[in-house]
Amino acid sequence: GYNLIIIDPPWENKSVHRRSIYPTLPNKYLMSLPLQQLVHSSGALIGLWITNREKLHQFVEKELFPAWKLIPVGVWYWLKVITDAGAMVSELDLNHHKPYECLLVAGTLMQARLRFFDHNDVPHRRVAITVPGQHSRKPPLGVLLADFAPKPVRALELFAREMNANWTSWGNEPLRFQGKSYFVERVPED
Repeated sequence: GYNLIIIDPPWENKSVHRRSIYPTLPNKYLMSLPLQQLVHSSGALIGLWITNREKLHQFVEKELFPAWKLIPVGVWYWLKVITDAGAMVSELDLNHHKPYECLLVAGTLMQARLRFFDHNDVPHRRVAITVPGQHSRKPPLGVLLADFAPKPVRALELFAREMNANWTSWGNEPLRFQGKSYFVERVPED
């Protein structure tokens, strides 16, 4: 089982749908993910990327986390900037395009029973500030979350968009970059 899981689902989103960047997944389908079969028997720390729609936050809080048997621990924010000086990609008060995204941090019920969160001081709020890459490529917050996950860390990224060292990456995007054209053949030196 895994004791650190990052999930970046392809939420239904008008912008993604309009541009046909990648296929989306209806929210209710996420409830059928066998998350409890993936977590370590001693529990896991979970990070779920979520869009800024209030309706989606309500779905996660009232339906998804209870279905997955997760206890909310905190909300971490990714503030997107476009310059080294820190200019945001958009104004904070725009309704349709916020310059930040949220990572909901949660733990399994097993950890709550063991009072794991009291001892490891998982920050309830944290802000990461970076320049965004390609559409929907998130900063590697798993490195920061690993400090608070049970040790030794065994990490999984669901709906992964890239591969990370020492992580299991499950998703279609990493597979796109497995073609022979992305590799260079090395001739052994004598």
